Amino acid sequence: MGLFFQKIWRDIKQRKNIELYVILLLSMIILVMDIFDVASDSALQGILLAVMSVLVYGLIESRHSSEEIISELHSLKQSMNPSASLKRWQPAEITSAFTKAKKISFLNVANYSWVGHNHAVLRTFLKSGGTIRCILVEPDSEAFHMILDRDPKGTADADGLRMDIQLSEKLLYQIGREADNESGVEVRFVKSLPPMVMTMVNENLENGEIFVSFNGYKQEYDERPSVTLKKIQDGEWFTYYQNTFNNYWENTTKSKTA
Repeated sequence: MGLFFQKIWRDIKQRKNIELYVILLLSMIILVMDIFDVASDSALQGILLAVMSVLVYGLIESRHSSEEIISELHSLKQSMNPSASLKRWQPAEITSAFTKAKKISFLNVANYSWVGHNHAVLRTFLKSGGTIRCILVEPDSEAFHMILDRDPKGTADADGLRMDIQLSEKLLYQIGREADNESGVEVRFVKSLPPMVMTMVNENLENGEIFVSFNGYKQEYDERPSVTLKKIQDGEWFTYYQNTFNNYWENTTKSKTA
């Protein structure tokens, strides 16, 4: 019996099962009052209604707690599911991030079409004092020929890809000159094949973001799975891909156009 009362006292101190103990107490009061006939029927009914109210309140609280647990479990399941964070490549999301950017870093095979499409945005960015680092694949390197092999349609040709890379480089420096900030643009070349396309925005600031799109083999480029990493909430993986870019950068050859 003593152990039972110890459990009751522990629950009360921890504010657990309070409504159940209130119901137990009121039930005992009703029982005693009924045995000794010390209360009217209306008084007993009032106490009984109070017991029922406490019971209903406890059931409501229990249901709310269950709903919160289910919600938290669902959120946890979603966070553990890669599909919750992976999405198709969304270039518009990357472009919108440029409005708050001070520094942009690209890791691409070639990005002539994309740079051309965002010509005005990049010019405005550079005119405001922004800086661009861009890594492209070295033409005629081993990686260059591997890119031709993974083309989804099997129609890519070396001359066309080589020209795309060269035009990407020239267009970036051209935009820099138009913005009177050619020194804010630096293009380099890598001889290894990047497994992803990556854009970093403000990577050294608290609002830094990294957009990563994973390359497949003979898969349509628009269908690439992508993820957006934010420095403030994805610290570990943000740093991983930031270091990946910087490691590429340290193992590149400088552009001869600059």
